Amino acid sequence: MFFFLRHAKFFSAFAILVILAIILTAVLYNRSADDPWKEFKAKHGKDYEEFKDGGKEDARRKQIFLTTDAKIKKHNSQENVTYQLGHNKFSDMTAEELTKYLGAVEPANENRSLPSTIRINMTEGPLPTSLDYRTHRCLPAVKNQRNCGSCWAFSAIAPLEFAQCKKTGVPVVLSEQQLVDCDPYNSGCEGGWPTDAWDYLKYLAGGSAKQSLYPYTATESTCKYSSSMSGAKISSFGSLATLDSINMQLGLQSYGPISVAISVAKSFFSYKSGVYNDVTCDNLGISHAVVVVGWGTLNGLNYWIVRNSWGSDWGMNGYILIQRGVNKCKIEKHPAVIQSVIDTCQAISFIPARVSSYGSFNDPNVGYDISPYMQAGLMGYGVISVIITIDKDSFFNYQNGVYINTACDNSTDYHAIVIVGWGTDGSSGIDYWIVRNS
Repeated sequence: MFFFLRHAKFFSAFAILVILAIILTAVLYNRSADDPWKEFKAKHGKDYEEFKDGGKEDARRKQIFLTTDAKIKKHNSQENVTYQLGHNKFSDMTAEELTKYLGAVEPANENRSLPSTIRINMTEGPLPTSLDYRTHRCLPAVKNQRNCGSCWAFSAIAPLEFAQCKKTGVPVVLSEQQLVDCDPYNSGCEGGWPTDAWDYLKYLAGGSAKQSLYPYTATESTCKYSSSMSGAKISSFGSLATLDSINMQLGLQSYGPISVAISVAKSFFSYKSGVYNDVTCDNLGISHAVVVVGWGTLNGLNYWIVRNSWGSDWGMNGYILIQRGVNKCKIEKHPAVIQSVIDTCQAISFIPARVSSYGSFNDPNVGYDISPYMQAGLMGYGVISVIITIDKDSFFNYQNGVYINTACDNSTDYHAIVIVGWGTDGSSGIDYWIVRNS
């Protein structure tokens, strides 16, 4: 009897230990699941106010996060993957919420302002193995469209900022909000298309506002643009040959960053590093507009350097490397570039200085790049009389160098001078007119 009781006590103690072990395991499991979730919320400023609904919304978001976490771990554990995934602000968002961070909508009349495709002839010698504009002084810091489907506006503005700076030598930050509020060809936060935005800026608005004068709000509002806000004016733009990666490389060399549209798979939101080559996106429709700013090769895999508009806390400081030369995610289907912008302090009328006959060149205010005609006029007729707008403070105090003060662009003070030649500054590469004052 004693033997039985002694062993019964032993089995009871053993059962208690087993139960305690099970409880401890469950507690540790829940804690292990809770810790990453709590860390994620703290890092990204997420607070679902559990006291309001007893934690229901927090639990729902946590489940989305854990599903994303499992997919990230599964992908990163596979052999021979060329890119890594990681957690970011999108990890607990619903599919509907993620859609608001896209916004590329192919227009019914895509060729409204693209009457012909630009075909760039090959230059002598091979292309460089890499090109990277990410740290170029003419490319502003990565911006954040937030939960407004305005990617098309950001894809349109970055190439224009670069082109304007390249022309004048002065960095400029332009307004996406002007496009969201004012562009009748596109639909603000509901989506749009970059070349239609350029069409609006060139032919309707006549200029792109400076961001400081028309800041971004990530919401649609009434149009507040006026010509006094202008920081850049498009002279010409167009599309590059479709599905031609070499032509895109030449376009990057000749004109700068390229506006492109891509299809987006779920993995794109969790991109962290490496060369992105998810096959899923190849069979999806185009939904996002971004900017190509360079190219290179990593571990034998060619890639494009792509600038996104989701802030610098996404991807590689706001950028992603996408496989090049295979139309990955349709990135090589719709490339477009800003060809030229209108000169600083452009002349508003041009009259060859001839006694026997006279005539005028095209007015750049309607968007024509007439500098080649002016050069031809100088060679054929001699000096050219012009009227310019001036910034009194800087123009009156000019001493030497290439005058590039952008304040004159918005001035209403006119002055008549004479152009007697042209050239290019050897140190900065900026083209200039030689002007005779009176």
